[in-house]
Amino acid sequence: MMARYCCNRLEPWMSLSVTYSGIATVGCCGFTGKPFNFDIDKGPNPPALWNSPVLQNLRRAFAENRAGEAGCANCSQYVPMSVANTQTITPPQANPLRNHLRQRNLEQLHMAAMAGDTELTMPPAKLALCFSPVCNLRCVMCSQEYYHKNIDFKELQADAILRYQDWLTGVDEIELCGGEVFASNQARRFINKLATSPGLQGVCLRIITNGQLVDKVIEDLLCFERAHFHVSLDGIGSVYEAVRVGGKWPRVEKNLLMLAHHAQSRPGWTLSTSAVLIRDAINGLPDLVKYCLDHGLQLNVQELLPTRNSFRHDLCNSPEARAAIPWREKLETARQMFEDAGYHQQARAVADFAQKVAEAASSDCNAVQRLDFEVLQDVDQIAGKRVMIWGTGSNYRLFFAKWLKSVQNQIVFLGFIDNNEEQWHQQLDGHQINAPGEVAQLAPDLIVLAVTLIWREPVLKQIRNLGLLCEVV
Repeated sequence: MMARYCCNRLEPWMSLSVTYSGIATVGCCGFTGKPFNFDIDKGPNPPALWNSPVLQNLRRAFAENRAGEAGCANCSQYVPMSVANTQTITPPQANPLRNHLRQRNLEQLHMAAMAGDTELTMPPAKLALCFSPVCNLRCVMCSQEYYHKNIDFKELQADAILRYQDWLTGVDEIELCGGEVFASNQARRFINKLATSPGLQGVCLRIITNGQLVDKVIEDLLCFERAHFHVSLDGIGSVYEAVRVGGKWPRVEKNLLMLAHHAQSRPGWTLSTSAVLIRDAINGLPDLVKYCLDHGLQLNVQELLPTRNSFRHDLCNSPEARAAIPWREKLETARQMFEDAGYHQQARAVADFAQKVAEAASSDCNAVQRLDFEVLQDVDQIAGKRVMIWGTGSNYRLFFAKWLKSVQNQIVFLGFIDNNEEQWHQQLDGHQINAPGEVAQLAPDLIVLAVTLIWREPVLKQIRNLGLLCEVV
């Protein structure tokens, strides 16, 4: 059967993501299917994970035109074959900085994707690793503070990955993220081993960083011919320090310009920056755009993925955030600056976001009263409330099971909610899992969202559509 749809980036055949939480999945942030677990104490076996039943079934689902059901339906990269990116469906071009082994591996992966093969003998083109949630900053829209206080996590061990060195030599890109990559001892050890191993130096290293610690590892980084660095900024000067609490603008600016200098003299190095469109960042966005244009830095903008601490900074959901800044003026100024400089994609992204905020301001989309996550830590505020938890997967286990056990004598816990029909009316930790349509009759005062970031906004809309008059964390 010829597949009618494909992944624009062929992710099921190209990428694998492995994290400190003992979870592996296809290396795509838009994938909403079930991940697959491994024993973090024993360490991951990347070759086995790469051909796990979950990934093989996903590849098979594409060949049988069922990928939408397998977790890809809402992804922008899931497109009809007739409109797939021609750069994807044609063989990968040679790169003079990529060795023969990696080039051949890419070509074989491409052929396997086109043939719909499910079991692969070659490693992925990209391996994404998250060693730890440890971070040196406490950004206002992030949940890392909660992780440090409430989650007993174990770092992914560098040596557990490096014992598969022969397999790694075929991987073209290794992406590292956190937390903060350079705040993780294991991530730094992994980078050092890559930098000092002749068979691994040729890999393309991709790092997402806040930029504060780059100078501590620059000697190892300079060992890589190919590297991409993405520095999360969100603002300059006082705006940067207000959003990225604990960060110092002079330090990150020095490291940012150092990376830019090296990128200018190294054909295999690239550098980009980003801003998340939250209240304070939007207020300083024109200044950030000007700074990046003046220094020849690529700046991308991205919408906020709602986290446990982000509501007060979220213009699409908080009237107070919209009232605090002249958001229309700031966004339009930034849009025009991007447009005048020829950055049409960024200009369109800003315009689309401004339209979304305008629609939110003129609608009833704020009918659900959202609370900051800190409310859950204040027993007096939640005592006696009728509480439900939406979500029964790994997010619940990692982040909320311990909390529920600690407060269940102070609250009236009504049970769980889940969109997965297979879970309905099952028991979890002694409580029933309910269908969304059954929640209204239970009349909760508070719903706690234990779902991944990509599902928060859809679930909030679902709560609004159900007409539930309750608070949401």
